[in-house]
Amino acid sequence: MPPQVLAEQQQSMTFMDPPAYGTYRSLVDYAFRLKQLEARKPLMRRIARETVDRVIERGECEFVTEIAMQMPMRMMFALLGVRDEDYGQVVNLVNTLALADDPEFAVRTHRPRLATCLRRDRPSPHTGYDRAPTGTKQ
Repeated sequence: MPPQVLAEQQQSMTFMDPPAYGTYRSLVDYAFRLKQLEARKPLMRRIARETVDRVIERGECEFVTEIAMQMPMRMMFALLGVRDEDYGQVVNLVNTLALADDPEFAVRTHRPRLATCLRRDRPSPHTGYDRAPTGTKQ
């Protein structure tokens, strides 16, 4: 891995130690509390069923990209309010932002498009996720 890329990677939460890790973790902690997870079980089950249903008829799949990546990505997108029809666009935008040779240009260019894919009426982090994301059944 090139030194510059390694240096950037080492700034991610994966490489952080306390207290910096705790500061960032506290921003999303509420979403992973037992009450919040219990409330999202039906959504998680639906996403799991839909993900497996997409590949089951073929009798085989590329597990990492078609199952392992899809489950957490679709759950995170649901929490962020990304509509199913916007998944492909959001994935492409995130990949462009993450893999761009000029990250500042990529952010300036693509952030507005990404923002339009995120639901504006999602609950505040301070109120928790007590209701299902848009387009889901409770």
